[in-house]
Amino acid sequence: MYKALIESSTQLGDEGEVQKSAAAMAQAQDIKAEIEDIKSKCMAETGGEAVCEACGVRYPLGDLPTEVGDRNSHFAGKTHEAYTTIRQKVNELREKKKSGEWEKALDGGKDQDRKKDGGSGGGEKRSRSRQSRP
Repeated sequence: MYKALIESSTQLGDEGEVQKSAAAMAQAQDIKAEIEDIKSKCMAETGGEAVCEACGVRYPLGDLPTEVGDRNSHFAGKTHEAYTTIRQKVNELREKKKSGEWEKALDGGKDQDRKKDGGSGGGEKRSRSRQSRP
């Protein structure tokens, strides 16, 4: 409606009807003031949001007390802490794999299993004899 009134005011001004043009412009300015008033009442300014690199959850960036509290509670939350722990463990395991420590640990575990079995690797063979029932 605001845009239509502006166009109407311009057209009336081009046609030489200055009083009608001024009235349409005044009405358009009243509507614009009303729109700005509604926007100021219904909109809240925030500092925006960011996505946490550790867990992928959005958290607020602003300096309002509620936003700072939400941000602090996000970083202290269980989900964030769990993802951080998981990522640290994954990085640790990747480093072990790169350094060869991973293979050493796997080979060491196989050697210990063989020692427990008596070194044959396949276990002992048992004879299976069935007794006949009377």
